[in-house]
Amino acid sequence: MARAAETSLTLLETAERLFAERGIEHVSLRQIVLESGQRNVSALHYHFGSREALVSELLNLRLGQVNERRNALIDRLLAGHPCPTAHQLLSASFRALCEVVRDTGWGASYIQVLVQATFSPRLLGVGVIARQRVTGLRRVRDMLLTQLGHLPPRVARQRLVLVNDTAVYSIAHWSRLAHGPAGAVPLDTLLAQLTDFCTAGLLAPGSAQADHSDTRTAPTLATGTSR
Repeated sequence: MARAAETSLTLLETAERLFAERGIEHVSLRQIVLESGQRNVSALHYHFGSREALVSELLNLRLGQVNERRNALIDRLLAGHPCPTAHQLLSASFRALCEVVRDTGWGASYIQVLVQATFSPRLLGVGVIARQRVTGLRRVRDMLLTQLGHLPPRVARQRLVLVNDTAVYSIAHWSRLAHGPAGAVPLDTLLAQLTDFCTAGLLAPGSAQADHSDTRTAPTLATGTSR
C-alpha cells in the first residue's frame, strides 16, 4: 500500500512539472510515466484511469495543502479582527496562494497548472474539486458576500469569479517572471497591488448593464461550486 501511494505521488509530481513546462494538453500520459521512472507504461492508467482524473487528483492534492494555509491565515485574522474588511479577507486569501508559490518546491509548477485549469471548463468540470479542499475559499466567499449587499446577488457572485480569475492569473504571471531572467517585483508588492485592485473592483457600485449577465453556470474556484 505504501509503495502504491509513493508511485501515485511520483506520477502526480512528474505530471505537475511537465504540465507547467509544456501545457496540460501537450503532455502525453506515456511521457509522464517515462519521466517518472516507471517501467510499467500502464502505471498511470492503473492509478488514475485518465488524464482528467489525474488533473483532478493533482488539483485536490494541492488545493488541500493551500486550504490548510488559507484557513490558518483566516483564523489568525479573525482572532484580531472579528469583523474583517474585504481588503483584509482578500489579502489573507491571496497570501496563502502567494506563499505556497514562493515557499514550496512545487508551488511554481502548481500555479501554472491551476491557471490552465481555471480557464479550461473541461478540466475544471463540476465535481472535480472536493468541497473539503476549498473550505477556506468558501469562508472568504461567505464573509465577502455579506459586504456586497449593495449589489444584486448574481452580480456579487460574478465579481467573486472575476476576483478569483484575476488573482490566479496575476500570481501565475508573477511566478513566471520571478523564475525568469528579468525577475519580478517582491511578493509583498504584488500582494499589496493585487489586493488593492481586487478590493476596489469588488466593492465598486454596480451599473444597470452589469445585471444583464448570462445566467448559465460553469465551474470555478471562486464560489466553491459554480460560476
